[in-house]
Amino acid sequence: MQAIHAAPVMPMLPAGGYNGTSDMPSKQSVTPAVTKPFTDCAKEIQEMLAVMLGIYTSRGHTQLSQTFDRFKFNCIFDLPLFFCRGADRMRVLSNLLALPFEKVQAEPKLVSVQMLNNRMGRIDMEATLHFYPRGRWLPFASLVIPESLPLHGTWTLVATGDDDKIMSVTETWHNVPGVPRLLRSLLTTAITTAGLAVNGW
Repeated sequence: MQAIHAAPVMPMLPAGGYNGTSDMPSKQSVTPAVTKPFTDCAKEIQEMLAVMLGIYTSRGHTQLSQTFDRFKFNCIFDLPLFFCRGADRMRVLSNLLALPFEKVQAEPKLVSVQMLNNRMGRIDMEATLHFYPRGRWLPFASLVIPESLPLHGTWTLVATGDDDKIMSVTETWHNVPGVPRLLRSLLTTAITTAGLAVNGW
């Protein structure tokens, strides 16, 4: 099991995302996906786990900057509870997501890597996330608050290799129901607009 609380700055393998029709990969450029256990992957691939966990665990300006410097400014975040475009908006959400949890640990499993063309690629990373809630030290809190909340999920990343920036993130939880995209988008817009206006995150 691996516990990570912030995303370090690190090099990333050539990977990519779609930024208009000119970036759409042709059938000839897409290579077959290669799937390996997480422990057999290159260090650069393994360190991507820290980047994704940073969305939930980054605290303070330094950690938030280390995490969101890895994303395009107009990156699409399609997460189980939120949907938004823009690293600035996701940064507002990340600042709030870290509050209810003492720590987040991950049990990484399989990783699949596929090159979409000579400058773009896709990474699918499967892991079980363990969210440890705060406040269990309060009287009787341990009776109603579980020690951890395990969520089995998959991250799909699309990024460009020319600037090592992630262009889109899709996170799926497999053991809890999903929330319709419209509701996620409305919730995200309301929270992030208020956060940007009040705090200028």
